[in-house]
Amino acid sequence: MSGKVKSKAAAVGDTSGGEHLANASVNLISLRQHARLELTRLLDSVRGRKALVLDRSLSGQLGLVAEVSLLKAFGVAQIHYLLEQPLATDCEAVVYLVRPETRLMHLIADQVQGHIRAGDTGKKYGVFFVSRRTMLCERVLSDRGVYGELLLGEYQLDLIPMEEDLLSLELPGVFRECFLDGDPTALFSVARSLVKLQTLFGLIPHVSGVGENAKRVYALMDRMRRESPGDQYNVVPEIDSLILIDRSVDLVTPMLTQLTYEGLLDEVVGINNSYIDVEEQVLTGKPPTNSSSSSSEPAKRKHLLNGKDSLYKEVRDLPFRSLGAILHRKAGEIQETYNKKDDAQTVSQLKEYMKQFKTAHTDHKELQTHINLAEHVNHRTLKDMRFVYQLDVEHCLVAGNKAVTMSVDECVSYVDGLIGKMEPMTKALRLLTLLSMTAGLDRKQFDAFRRKVVQAYGFERAMQTLANLEAVGMLRASRSSWDKVRHSLRLWTEDAQESKSQDDICFTHQGYAPLSVRLIEVSSAAKEGWRALDDVLRLLNAEHFTHQQELPVSIQERAKIMGQSSSASTSSSAGTSSVTDQHQQHQQQQQGRKKLTLVYFLGGVTFAEISALRFLSERESSDRRYIVATTKIINGASLLDDLIEFLPNELDRSSLKEL
Repeated sequence: MSGKVKSKAAAVGDTSGGEHLANASVNLISLRQHARLELTRLLDSVRGRKALVLDRSLSGQLGLVAEVSLLKAFGVAQIHYLLEQPLATDCEAVVYLVRPETRLMHLIADQVQGHIRAGDTGKKYGVFFVSRRTMLCERVLSDRGVYGELLLGEYQLDLIPMEEDLLSLELPGVFRECFLDGDPTALFSVARSLVKLQTLFGLIPHVSGVGENAKRVYALMDRMRRESPGDQYNVVPEIDSLILIDRSVDLVTPMLTQLTYEGLLDEVVGINNSYIDVEEQVLTGKPPTNSSSSSSEPAKRKHLLNGKDSLYKEVRDLPFRSLGAILHRKAGEIQETYNKKDDAQTVSQLKEYMKQFKTAHTDHKELQTHINLAEHVNHRTLKDMRFVYQLDVEHCLVAGNKAVTMSVDECVSYVDGLIGKMEPMTKALRLLTLLSMTAGLDRKQFDAFRRKVVQAYGFERAMQTLANLEAVGMLRASRSSWDKVRHSLRLWTEDAQESKSQDDICFTHQGYAPLSVRLIEVSSAAKEGWRALDDVLRLLNAEHFTHQQELPVSIQERAKIMGQSSSASTSSSAGTSSVTDQHQQHQQQQQGRKKLTLVYFLGGVTFAEISALRFLSERESSDRRYIVATTKIINGASLLDDLIEFLPNELDRSSLKEL
């Protein structure tokens, strides 16, 4: 029995999935371990051999904190998705891990009642809500007559460490809930995640933010802090400041096509929970085999994209147009390593060469994968004249009166043509909303576009979708203040280089600096903070706030002592292999350097914005580093999908072209 307990402890403490977090500015490995520990406690609360039934939307998140071996160590024998069908399992216990949605409660009730009708009455059931248990869900289970059969609980899966500088709740639909429906549930999850961070890494002294929902999150976080035990924050702060920013403050940036390697990958193939899901030949570069049926869908394969891939970490934030030169240089370096074989004459030289060869071989495989991915993306984008023309339209709209490639009238005609051809609704609305938020629409144009959208995509669906876009401020019949905002913040650079060599964040969109990141950059550099942006924020119809969280006296004294002795504590063991030890060594090296700021995007953040913040962290003239947290990683298409109404049993009129 003691051996079994020991194996469980070893499984929980396993850090093999967190190597890419070792160089984080704070110990994100401990945050990941906390999520693993909470999960195993839930699994242990239901005795016996278990079938784990997952809400499909949670599988990606769960995979970032727990591997199959961990689940097996805690009695999970089978893993199923929660589907509209009976659950066939011989396990003595069933554990459901689901989001608090009434639709899912009905599916659970159906499966439990199915077992009872079949005479299988000995099963134990546990239902654990991610990340909040709701009375509405409990009411559904009670009305269906299965409430008494279930053990109910919560799995508070909050911020998940995706990268050493990136955390995400990965909550679907937050933008719609918060900015359209007025549902504050997600804000509670954000506030609770911040409380957890501060119990681990200390109370954050400086808190500021922009937007109404940012204010609400701070109020919730402050209330939770005051209601919690005083010794819960008995840690010297590692994070100097927190910036909360509403997605609604900058809705222009997500509508633009991201032009970093990672951003464009997300636009073309989609990155979900650090994975892409693409055809096998895209990764291998080999044509599909003749054995596969020409009429069947090509087999897809999931591929992990994060900091474990050293080449991906090096190139992901680069402008896509400059990627070829970097990959060519990397190929040359690998070939040089291979060529050293002829220089190795002695046994010791051969031994050293084999070490270099193994590293080069791994690098070679990574390089080939990214060459194939880049070629796939290039074929779908820069080699497609329709894509290039669309980029010109986007740049014309954000550049305004500085545009040289085309006129706004040409942009209007292009958007009109997309709708007339019944292009996918998301594609057409992405440019229509961008047109509205930058160049503006007069009443006549607005009414004409609304009429054409209704004719192209159907009355009921289109009218409700257009109403949603109006409600969140993405579509309106009014003049736009974009030109003033762009000029005040220097958001457009006509002669932008296709590299990161210039000292500006405009490389992320080939000339456009993301508005959200520019606001953060300016406020962080100005002595007045956010007050330096009063005029711009007034144009954006956004208010800012700044608060100081007072540290306990004991923590202030400890911080002073640590500051005085930091120079004497920089030595560490160079031979440690533990990921945690590597983090501690890195943290010691960081003492006395840049201050750390946590930027929390409410409603989603794009990969391009993350790249821009990484650039600010790496810039020598900057006095701070940034960690990004978000409710979800998004792009323009996924944000619009939250707002587009999909009616049941509806014929998608855009598919008529294929008939």
